[in-house]
Parts: sequence; structure tokens; C-alpha cells
Amino acid sequence: MEEDNTHPTLWAVVKVLAEHNQVNDNNSKGKKQLISVTLNPHWTARDVQVALLKALGLGPTVSASAHNIVKVRDAHGALLPLTPTALHSSPVQPLVVEICGTHQHVAVEDSRVEALPPTFRTAVEAIIKRFEERLNAVETGLGGLPGRRQLLVEKELHRIQETLNFMTRRLDLTRAPTWVTGQT
Repeated sequence: MEEDNTHPTLWAVVKVLAEHNQVNDNNSKGKKQLISVTLNPHWTARDVQVALLKALGLGPTVSASAHNIVKVRDAHGALLPLTPTALHSSPVQPLVVEICGTHQHVAVEDSRVEALPPTFRTAVEAIIKRFEERLNAVETGLGGLPGRRQLLVEKELHRIQETLNFMTRRLDLTRAPTWVTGQT
């Protein structure tokens, strides 16, 4: 396929999970399959996914693409968005297309992520230990909370009762105004 100036071509090497080996038998033997797909610049990510699945023979419809997850990675293993403007490749430097099922993934073969250094690990463990100690202190303090709450409620009820008694006595000692009793 020649590259059209108005429509870029996506060149990709296909990587498929074992459940999807019906796409290409060569893939299961370790050989790489190079595909090219002409992309419309106005396509959405779903359109790009459908075009890739159609090129692989997995289904030309959107419903078929719902059962297959398409991931596109660059040469360094970084995930790329499925937008025509972000997918730049050539036959010499193709992208990697991974076809997965739902809740599955394909491990990156050339992972450059190394194990965490021991000092970082001990620092994280110390932070977790501090949080656990603080959580235990809070939980210990909450142990007497229902009793303290009951005590506060009883104190407040007692204060309200005393205020009510005081106001009742004051009303009893006060003479009613003449305009209320009607006496002059």
C-alpha cells in the first residue's frame, strides 16, 4: 500500500495473545507480521480500532471490536493514543499493535523498568508503618467514644433541665402585667 499525502498510513508489527492466534499462525511461531492501514485524519479512536481489527481479519464491525482490546506501542514500549495524528510510523520503524481480550494484557518484552532500589523500598515501608501507627492510635481513641458521647448527652440534658427549672421559678415569681390579666 502506498502512503497517500492526505491520509497517513500506519505501519505496525502485530503481537497477539494465545487466545487470538487465529489472526496469524506465523505469529505463534515467533515471526512478526507487518501490516499497513490507511488512516483518515478525522477518525476517532474507535474507527482506528475497527480499521486495525478489519486489517487483521478479526471483524469489520464495532461490535466485534468490543471483544478485542487494541493497544499500540512505540519502539520504547510506551502506549500511544489511538488517534490518526498520534500514530506516526514507517515500514522501517513500525509501531507494535497488541490484540488482547477483555481483562488480559500482553507483557512488554523489552521492559526497561528495573527493580526498585532498597533505600526507596525501606522509605516506603517506613511511611506505611507510620500510617499504621497513626491509624492504630485513632482506633484506640475511638474505643471509649460511645461512653464519652453518652456522658456529654447526659450533661447537656441536665443543663437544659436546670435552665428550664430556673425559668419556671422566675415566671412563678413574676407578676403578670395588667394588660394580660385585664385588671387596672
